[in-house]
This record gives sequence, C-alpha cells and structure tokens, in this order.
Amino acid sequence: MGETWYRLHIPATVANLRATPPGTAVRYCLGPCHRRTGTDMRLDLKIALALALLLQLPAARAQHSLVLASAVDFESKVSQAVLKEAYKQLGIQLTINELPAERALIESNAGHLDGEVNRMEGIDKSYPNLLRVAVPLAIIEGVVFSKTVKFAVKGWESLRPYSIGTRIGLKFAEYGTAGMKVTKAVTIGRSLADLDAGQVDIVVASRQSGLAALAEMKLKGITVLEPPLAAIPLYHYLHKSHLALLPKITEALQKMEKSGQMETIRSLETARLMAAME
Repeated sequence: MGETWYRLHIPATVANLRATPPGTAVRYCLGPCHRRTGTDMRLDLKIALALALLLQLPAARAQHSLVLASAVDFESKVSQAVLKEAYKQLGIQLTINELPAERALIESNAGHLDGEVNRMEGIDKSYPNLLRVAVPLAIIEGVVFSKTVKFAVKGWESLRPYSIGTRIGLKFAEYGTAGMKVTKAVTIGRSLADLDAGQVDIVVASRQSGLAALAEMKLKGITVLEPPLAAIPLYHYLHKSHLALLPKITEALQKMEKSGQMETIRSLETARLMAAME
C-alpha cells in the first residue's frame, strides 16, 4: 500500500478553539509531522474529532440553559414568570437562583450566574459586567409605609427627619436615602416587622412588594403615605459573556410586550401569588 502525506491540526487549548471564528481552519500538530500510513491517519482523525466534540460540548449546553439571580420579592417573582416564557420561546431553559439582593448582584456581576431577573436602570454603572435588556419588565412605585407617623411626602428630602427602614440591595431606596438615618434588613418583611415594633418610623419599599409582605405577615395598622416617591422601571440584565444573546432576548420581550402577552403573564402571576398568601 502507498503512503499518504498527512498533517492533522487542532487548536492547542480550549480557549483557542472557542475563540476561533466560524469558517477558520483550526491548526495544531498532534505530534511530529511526517509521512503517516492510512491506518495512522484514520486513528488520529478519530481522536481529533472526538476531542473537538468534547471541547465544544460545554459551549453548546450553555446556549440552552441560563441561571439568573433574583432578589426575593414580589416583583421579581412576577418578572421570573415573564422571563421564563421569553427564554422558552428561544429554546433556552431558565433556572432562578433566589439570593439576598446585594449578594445576587455580586454573583451575577462576577459571572458566577448568568444575569439578573430585574433591576433598575443604571445598575450597570456600579456593576459594569451586566448588560441591560432595554425592555422594561415592570414599573414599580417606591413608596413610604408608616404606622404612626403621618406627613405629606414631598420627595426624598421629606424623609430626612425620620428613622427609615429598607431592604439591603434595594437600590432606588439606597440612593434616595443616602446620608439619612437608615436601618437595612435582609427582606422587606423584616423591615416592616421593625416598623410594626416601633424600631423605625417609616419603611421605604416598592408598593406591591410591601403590600404583599403585609398580607403574608398579616400585619395591621401599617399604611402607605401618598404620593409615591418615584416610579422605577425594572429591566432584565445579562452578564457580558452573553452579549450574543442580547438582541435575541430583546426581540422576544418586545414581541411579548407588543402582543400583550407580557401583561397577561404579569396579571396571572400576580393573582396567583396573592391568592397563595390568603
């Protein structure tokens, strides 16, 4: 049998293989390049193909599943339902990892998780590895909860005379009450319990999350002081490693918003969550 010249090349590392643009020849000698027999060529080809397939498998899996960080609050649970449907339409399975709000941001910004369920606009200034999906999932109202203190809410400065409770990682409240006397708790429910016990004068939270916590805890005598402090749109964020996914999920959410599907999901999930608290 005649001899066959053969030079088989693959990338030297996993990183190089994944960084190689589509359509580019990938080259790396498995060993010394010399005349090889047909049997040698077939054996090396099988090894190279198996190796290339194994190296590509993690990337393929990553495109079909995501794990998002989520704060433990009412609005986040509603947004989770919206995102699960949006990613389902893209053929991507979504898993939610509920964490304390500040820790969730740290984990997703570090790339340990694939992104955030919903956060206010501008959070990427403090957490630069997060990319905002420019379709609002919800618009929440930041409000003041009170049990004994009564006053006209006229912006953030009107809160300064009072001791304030809020949740760790609730960024709109953190920014608005900067420099004031603030006590932070892990959950809105804990903040409202402090209010009920007289440990703080007022609590700043989103209207829906606060009312849901009051209903769940069956606390009485706590009311919302009007008007709201702010209306805050909430957006989904992805870690920058998923830049290629950004236009796809943006388009999916835009279609859901335009068709009314997003609002339908929000309404159904809100009703389901409220019924579960009764």
